[in-house]
Amino acid sequence: MSSAGESGPDFPESQQKILLATSLVTASTSFLSGCYMVVQILRSREKRQRMYQRLMVGISLNVMLYAAFQFWGVSAVPADTVGVVGAKGTVNTCSALGFLNQFGYVVPSYYASLSLYAYLAVKNSFQEEKYNWIEKWIHIHVYFYPLLSGSYLLYKEAFNYAGHSSCWIASIPKGCGLNSDPYVPCDRGPENIDSLTWVFAGFPLFFFLFFATAMMIVLYVTVRRKLIPNEALVGKKKLFEKARNAKAKSIAKQASLYVASFYFTYTFGFLNGYLFLATGKSPFPMTVVAVNVQNLQGLWIMLVYLRLQLKPSTSRPTRKENRTETEGSLQDKELRSRESFTYKFQLPLERAAEETDETTLDRFEAHSKEISSSQHGKQEQNKDSSLSLHFDPDTFSIFDGSDKKKVSSRWSEFIFDEESNDSGAEEDRLEAMRSQDIRQS
Repeated sequence: MSSAGESGPDFPESQQKILLATSLVTASTSFLSGCYMVVQILRSREKRQRMYQRLMVGISLNVMLYAAFQFWGVSAVPADTVGVVGAKGTVNTCSALGFLNQFGYVVPSYYASLSLYAYLAVKNSFQEEKYNWIEKWIHIHVYFYPLLSGSYLLYKEAFNYAGHSSCWIASIPKGCGLNSDPYVPCDRGPENIDSLTWVFAGFPLFFFLFFATAMMIVLYVTVRRKLIPNEALVGKKKLFEKARNAKAKSIAKQASLYVASFYFTYTFGFLNGYLFLATGKSPFPMTVVAVNVQNLQGLWIMLVYLRLQLKPSTSRPTRKENRTETEGSLQDKELRSRESFTYKFQLPLERAAEETDETTLDRFEAHSKEISSSQHGKQEQNKDSSLSLHFDPDTFSIFDGSDKKKVSSRWSEFIFDEESNDSGAEEDRLEAMRSQDIRQS
């Protein structure tokens, strides 16, 4: 660590101006991204009624608030701070900015909570009445840590100029405290400032990242455990299981995108902070990247939100789908024709059969069952063919559920739902009862 009381700015004046200019641009971008999400959600009655969308409003409002803090930025740094371009504030304004920067932990806390929400939502088939109790606790608990830690650090006078044209957890003079060599007492702030920085800044961020990653892994593993080996399945159930497998892969991709955006937003800042604590300095390029990537958190959240939201179905049917639907219509006409023929002539034939020998009656029953089996088989084949054509990853989101408007997609039902029993068994039972009634009449 550099010696205590080391004078001079962190960067030359020209580099400070670059850092200030780029941070204002990225903070403005993040602010506008948050505004866009809030407007898009609040203007839609359907979105306002969904828990996930309301959580996104909470995140977006705090993204806007954090971006607004960055506009204040260097102006809150005490005016007598040596070598800081644009410093106009006082000790109190610097403490206030430090508190607001600590309050910014609401955003990663909210974002990490989305992983818990996604797990509960997917597990409960997005039936919000089963898990909507958690919404108020998410909205409340995300403020616990930022407010409690910020209040403690404010009491300890731990918010001071921390370098990089901003105020956060630091003591004055720079490098003072228990880890200084030789030892130099701090004029303002705790003596163990390095330890407090890890406890109140580093570990919480690590926890949020770990929690989000762990919840997404649990979600994917839970889904995979529901899958049945395809070798043990036949017919329609095999198609259902293929769709389950496709949806499990979709969950993995969406969860990976969510977690990757989380890591991308905060990893650079974490590494830059570690370098600063370990050496007392951080490379200018690394600092520019770390500050601006984190300032753009609203943009990254918006991009993930747009990517994982359900997309309206605007595409026209393919030739293959049209051909299959046409073939299905012709098969339906053929089945209706056969059914009409069967029931039009079956009753007289059955009555006539009562006056014939048993061999003739058995032959007629065998032929009737063959026709019924053929009808049922073609119906199932046509149904399965239709099902296999309409699976679309865009009909499912780990945060927003299934698109209920896409009624053609039988796979829009949730992955944990147990499929209903094969309707063919019920049809066979009804056909047998109908034949028995005809014979008895």
